[in-house]
Amino acid sequence: MKPLRLIFAALTLATPLLAQNESGVSLTIRFADGTSRFHVGEIIPVDLSFKASVPDMYDMEMRNYDRSGRLNIEGFHVTPPGRDPLERYYSTGAFMGGGLGGPRELSSEPQVMREELNEWIALDKPGHYSLYVTSGRVTRRTPAQAEPVELRSNDLEFEVVAADAAWQQQTLSTAVATLNMGSSTEAEKTAALRVLRFLDTPRSVHELVLRLGTRGDRSGWNEIAGLAGSCYQNLVVQELERQMSAPGIALTGDYLYILAKLKLQLDHDPVPPYPQKDSEQQKIWTERMQAREKELRELQNSL
Repeated sequence: MKPLRLIFAALTLATPLLAQNESGVSLTIRFADGTSRFHVGEIIPVDLSFKASVPDMYDMEMRNYDRSGRLNIEGFHVTPPGRDPLERYYSTGAFMGGGLGGPRELSSEPQVMREELNEWIALDKPGHYSLYVTSGRVTRRTPAQAEPVELRSNDLEFEVVAADAAWQQQTLSTAVATLNMGSSTEAEKTAALRVLRFLDTPRSVHELVLRLGTRGDRSGWNEIAGLAGSCYQNLVVQELERQMSAPGIALTGDYLYILAKLKLQLDHDPVPPYPQKDSEQQKIWTERMQAREKELRELQNSL
């Protein structure tokens, strides 16, 4: 993926939804494999089931990805809250949107979409958590136009337990073996990369840096997102810098971009959210974003 070096990313990442639930349509969530106990760094798959009890009234958007890397059509609400691993990544620069998909009539036959909670929420600490999901996929048909309906799911309770060294090593070894195996399919390799991305250990950081620098023309989104979303930001930058001179590493635009971006983030406080109602503050925000973008380009060029 080639990120666009533009401003106003914060204005393009999400569309406000009408806060309305209604009896004719529902959203139910469940953990995909039936378990409710996960290790820190383990992928948490969630099935979202959409169903309409009234025929010929509701449509559902079937798109499940965006070229920016993340589709913000659902909201994942966790208590106690975790961190958004890509909040800072998306705070500077705008990113290309869009993706294949389209609306489909929603009926009493459930439409199920699988998401991974880790994409939006990183749970770095063991504990007892609760989750519910809001979604803007569904629209109600009216004579004039389709009206968005925000749906709220049921609540789920789950446990996150500490990841011991043996579990981390086994998880990493299995993912690396899949990536190195010539017979692995692209889907299997993508799944293995996502395991490394969310595992977020010093060893997985090392693997992601190596693969970002040797991936050729293949999309490197999971490598980029894994490095950008890691809680080991200083280590990520050190590893990227250390591998720059290694034989066999390709210093692509993506490699230099993520290194420059993470170095800049370590040196600066986050840019505050866009001030929606204050025109003077909007000008200040725009100037600050433009300055940050210029500094990012200069740092990338220097690398």
